[in-house]
Amino acid sequence: MEIVPKNIWHNNQEEQLVEALNKSALVSITDNKGIIISVNDAFCKISGYNEHELIGKNHNILKSGKQADRLFEGLWDSISNKKVWRGKICNKKKDGTFYWVKATIIPFLDNLGNIEKYVAIRFDITNLKESKDLVKRVENKFKIFFDTAPYSILVTDTNGKILDCNAKTEILSEYSRNELINKKITDLNLLSKIDSDYLSKILRVSSAKPHKIEFEITTKAGRNVFIEILPHHIKFEGETIVLNIIQNITSRKNILKELEEKKNDLELLLYRSGHDLRTPFTTLEGLVNLIKEDPNNISTPEILDMFETVIKDGKNLVDNLSTSSLLIKKSISKQEINLKSLVNKTIKNLSHIDGFNSIGFNINIADDFKINSNLQMLSSIFQNIIQNAIKYKRPKNNKHTPFIIINAFKSNTGVEILIKDNGLGIYPKDLDKVFDLYYRSNNVKEGTGLGLYITKTIVQKLNGTISVKSILNEMTEFEIKLPNCI
Repeated sequence: MEIVPKNIWHNNQEEQLVEALNKSALVSITDNKGIIISVNDAFCKISGYNEHELIGKNHNILKSGKQADRLFEGLWDSISNKKVWRGKICNKKKDGTFYWVKATIIPFLDNLGNIEKYVAIRFDITNLKESKDLVKRVENKFKIFFDTAPYSILVTDTNGKILDCNAKTEILSEYSRNELINKKITDLNLLSKIDSDYLSKILRVSSAKPHKIEFEITTKAGRNVFIEILPHHIKFEGETIVLNIIQNITSRKNILKELEEKKNDLELLLYRSGHDLRTPFTTLEGLVNLIKEDPNNISTPEILDMFETVIKDGKNLVDNLSTSSLLIKKSISKQEINLKSLVNKTIKNLSHIDGFNSIGFNINIADDFKINSNLQMLSSIFQNIIQNAIKYKRPKNNKHTPFIIINAFKSNTGVEILIKDNGLGIYPKDLDKVFDLYYRSNNVKEGTGLGLYITKTIVQKLNGTISVKSILNEMTEFEIKLPNCI
């Protein structure tokens, strides 16, 4: 069947078509050099210019500067070669605001096939463009938030299949993103079988009030880490996904464990301190009774010496308890302390201890050596270590002279203090116990066993470290590192 072309336009309907186009689109016509020769009302309205302001100008009057020159170079390359150009252009209104159009520019040819003019038909897409830009900005912001969040984010389906994860998740699990995506959590050996089954159940069931769950995971490198997961079930494009917020709570677990240990230590401290304080009081009570029984007793001077010794021992215990109270304070006062003067004063205060006069002291501290620290705490450190060195000395004889050497020097981070003696030493099996609460050496049964525990706790409170090394019946050396050296 032969198809006969029909003329579908009658009675000047071409003019009606142009009128319909004028009402629905922004129309401009330029000559073959790009000079505007005609604009419709819609074009004038959106641009803010009237017809007289536009005729005789080129479209540069509307150029926004937001698009690269190569866009317009490509446009002119197309239409000057008699091709239709389509694209999106950002224009600037007379008032300086911007609008977006979707444009079609058509070259019109004369009877000889030469370009006579260009007709541009544009549609305002500003709202659509702004909506898409808004969506894009929101997506970019979410991506930035997702990638830089201070905690791990793991996106899964309800079967535990990993759909996405952020950089923090890679750091936490020590698996790369490629190793995680499209894998099931339960297939990665992160969790024990029991925990995997429990997590799978949680992911399948949506909860109106999500709650945190704690697990211990094993990372790819084999490290054990405690985590806290807060799963959120979200409807997305007709499906349910689970947004799992994960935090590493290993440090918190360790702190809680340490606090529990400190609580137990405190209970033991209170019990044993009460017991240890009874000893000097009982001794004093006995000495008082001796004097009462015979006021003229020729042994009264010796008894008074015993009084002094017992009182000083009791005072040392009370000083330790007083220092212990500082350890629970959130902040401690600090002052400038002359280290050599403090050490000399501490040694003088310990001169009542039996055997003190047989010990040779070698203090290698500069006269002007100063440290910014807490006086009471620093005094307690020296008192406890030097007191132990005196008590645990080996007797003086022709072959052995007890000594205590104290060195202090500045370091890059603060001050280092070394306290060394040549006494009884510490059994190798006890080296890791000397700082435990109420540890007592097998060599000497006397003493409270409180001093070194308090010493280590003080050093930690001052943001320092303390360590000990010893050779039985040869030497013991404590190394203390403290910050804030002046």
